[in-house]
Amino acid sequence: MHVLHWLTERAHRVTSPDEGYGSTEIAQWYTSYSSSGKGRPLRNDVAALLEICFHSCSRVGTVLDVGCGYGPHIDVIRRHSSRVFGIDRSLPLLGRASRAYDGVIYGDATRLPIQDGSIDAVVSTMTFTDVGEWATLISEAERVLVNDGWLLLVSPHPCFGGPAAQRIAGGDVRVSGAYSSASAWGASSFPRGIRSKVGSQPTTLERYFEPFHSSNLRLWDLNEGLGLKDGPPSLLATVWRLCP
Repeated sequence: MHVLHWLTERAHRVTSPDEGYGSTEIAQWYTSYSSSGKGRPLRNDVAALLEICFHSCSRVGTVLDVGCGYGPHIDVIRRHSSRVFGIDRSLPLLGRASRAYDGVIYGDATRLPIQDGSIDAVVSTMTFTDVGEWATLISEAERVLVNDGWLLLVSPHPCFGGPAAQRIAGGDVRVSGAYSSASAWGASSFPRGIRSKVGSQPTTLERYFEPFHSSNLRLWDLNEGLGLKDGPPSLLATVWRLCP
């Protein structure tokens, strides 16, 4: 497998699968939900934003898809790259992803088992709500990127797509005072969708952008998905370039 020469001892640091997506039952439900069920429109919106992100940067060589899941956006990534590798800590999801990627790694997004400066672009979609150590994910992505490498992120919009945002009649959004909460949201806080299975991490603008203040990653493009649907955007896409 081509990816083997990048692996470091960090590959052995995951001691147990993710308790949410690592469950075979939840992994199967999520795959069905996002590929053919009620979650498909969201999947399509994420893919559309990811396509826009890639148009902001030149074609890249090797891409690492962090939190790749079963590979719902592999087709978009392949159109803009030469090789694509995925990493996730859900073995059931990786089992399906292994058929779509050039290689998959069982590992942690906050301890990437990849050598420094070896990846042309890091992609991560919808991980903002799943990873508690968001700042560490960003610093790890920066570490493995080559100089002038790219970081492409598509996430629930911190203001309008998080658990504190309630969509009301007419397409408007009411944001509750819980927006500023630093605590994770349990699965019981959500009536439907994947969050009703695995919960959500805090989703504030401050938490999203703060890790970049002390990094060498520079904001290259930002897109809120305006036009994908009526009302305030539910997704946020950003493109960052490593400029040491």
